[in-house]
Amino acid sequence: MGDKQIRIERERKYKYFVELYNQGVSKSMIAEKLNLTTSAICGKTYLKRLEADGGKYVPKGNFPTENTTKIDNALMMDLVHQIEDKYEQMTHAPESDPQLQELRRVVNGK
Repeated sequence: MGDKQIRIERERKYKYFVELYNQGVSKSMIAEKLNLTTSAICGKTYLKRLEADGGKYVPKGNFPTENTTKIDNALMMDLVHQIEDKYEQMTHAPESDPQLQELRRVVNGK
């Protein structure tokens, strides 16, 4: 197995660990299901990482994750078009324009 496959397998085990741990399964039972020792479960790779992540699964490394962008694309594009209609180009819009300020809030996810 290559390094990438090993990392993916470790991440898969960690994700399964988090699911079991959050269901209240005992550490010894989790260790048995993952074919690991209890001390490995209590170490930095599993339990310590979970505590650092605030008790939830947080992907580690360059693994595909769900899209967490909170930008409302329809609203963003609507504001862009309104500003372009008003000023012909986005670069001509003054900083004090309320639509430009709203666009910045939408893009920054606030």
